[in-house]
Amino acid sequence: MTPWRKRLGDLRQLIMQAERVYFEPDLFRLNVNNAIQTSRTVTFLIQKNKGDIRDFDHWYAANVLEPFRADGIMDWLKEARNHIEKEGDLEVNSECSLEVIFSYTDPGPHVSLKHDKMFFAGIKRLSRHVRNVFPTGIYRDSAIAIDRRWVATSLPGIELIDALKHGYEKLRLVVDALDAHVGRSASDQLLWKPPTLESGRRRTYVKTEDGKSYSQTSSPFEIDYESIPKLAEKYDLSKFRSAFQATGDPHETMKRFTETATHVFSQAGTHVTIGFLLDTHRVTSFG
Repeated sequence: MTPWRKRLGDLRQLIMQAERVYFEPDLFRLNVNNAIQTSRTVTFLIQKNKGDIRDFDHWYAANVLEPFRADGIMDWLKEARNHIEKEGDLEVNSECSLEVIFSYTDPGPHVSLKHDKMFFAGIKRLSRHVRNVFPTGIYRDSAIAIDRRWVATSLPGIELIDALKHGYEKLRLVVDALDAHVGRSASDQLLWKPPTLESGRRRTYVKTEDGKSYSQTSSPFEIDYESIPKLAEKYDLSKFRSAFQATGDPHETMKRFTETATHVFSQAGTHVTIGFLLDTHRVTSFG
């Protein structure tokens, strides 16, 4: 593995670590600082080895200087590294709010910490804060939803992790091109979907019963139509067709889904949990 690709892998790991500790301000700050500094060393290592890279000046201008010159985020990464090394931490402008969730349908009590002394608190301190703010009867059997959004004041409007992922993708293109240029095969790297560069919030859920954190994720699922005949041999597909036939009775719908789930579990021995919200006043028909 080339030294610049190895350092790119270090950057990837630091960004992933920053995502995992997004709701712990001190750890998040540490990983973001390290990621920004590491991002700059990828090109430093390339420059250090320029004697071993044929036609280096022309290649570097075409693959690094020109593409980065028109990219505001790559310019920000350069300036942010200089700031961290010479002046200290980046100044951040973030948002943080708490919501107690105790119902599937009704919103719970909500509080913003934008100008609160708890603004930079971690999950444990925020949980204790909620215990003091909201009524005990609500808090005891609830979950806490914590919303955060980290943005550097020097890069307003773009969430920090999105900015780092953008930088990673740009550097990955450089590393891939250089490995091809020097005749080295590229190792598999984690590819992120290009970030939208919007300033979206991130949310985690904390159960008040055990203090553990949970989050929701989504991933695409593609149907393998070629495997359907094999599934038909294993499962009774008539039960699936019956479950999704149109009905105006939520109790009948629930009965059908229960029978289908029981059949699948008895055949496969495993299950995937799926939730359906059935409203007796507004029934969704399945067809």
